Amino acid sequence: MILTDSQFIIWEAKWRRALNELRDKYQRGANAGLTVAQLAGDPPLDNPAHQARLFPREVLTDIKNAARKAMVKIPSTGVTESSYTDIKQGPSKSFTSLIDRLTQAVDRQVSDEGVKPHLIWCLAFANANPECKRIISAKSGQPSVAEMIRGMQQEPTPPIVRHFSNSTIAKLKENPLVLVRNPETGQIEGPFKLITWGKGYACVSTAVKSKWLVARHVKLYRVQTQADADPKTREKEVSTQK
Repeated sequence: MILTDSQFIIWEAKWRRALNELRDKYQRGANAGLTVAQLAGDPPLDNPAHQARLFPREVLTDIKNAARKAMVKIPSTGVTESSYTDIKQGPSKSFTSLIDRLTQAVDRQVSDEGVKPHLIWCLAFANANPECKRIISAKSGQPSVAEMIRGMQQEPTPPIVRHFSNSTIAKLKENPLVLVRNPETGQIEGPFKLITWGKGYACVSTAVKSKWLVARHVKLYRVQTQADADPKTREKEVSTQK
């Protein structure tokens, strides 16, 4: 990970704060004489080989972990991060993507290591979409996050695939072209082939992969002919139909 100048300033401040906590913890043991400057490798202790000889292995591990934890707390450049409580699983998003986003946000926003697993466990269910909540609720007891993920992997993804695979109504005799409104940018994309539809969703074949979308974002693509563009031609068609 390459940090910008501002990100490095944030990282170093968080790292030194963590090193200060380590120093306080060491006051009750054999490493009580270590200072924050020594732990940070400030001159003249900025030689890695010298640090390796001076510090016990467990101290080197603590320094490394402090640096990693400070790293994950750095927000992305130009991105306003939402509170971890606001991260929810969309209807067409995978459950694993929810867990990934929750874990990253909790790592950045919560300092108490002891409460992080419980927070992620609670929000994994509370902020899952209705179909994933149904799958989790069907499990006995209180499944762990790992058990929740395994449960989702045993289900078709996205869950509405079951509806289409068992329904002859939703199967198309042809694959018409459609235009798609990107829900994030609002831009119209396509045309793409419509694979199937139903239950408020549509599956289209994009240039990269098939994609599930809310049906209201998908419209039939109609090629404009010369007759469509010529108002006189349309008037003649109307008059002949009277």
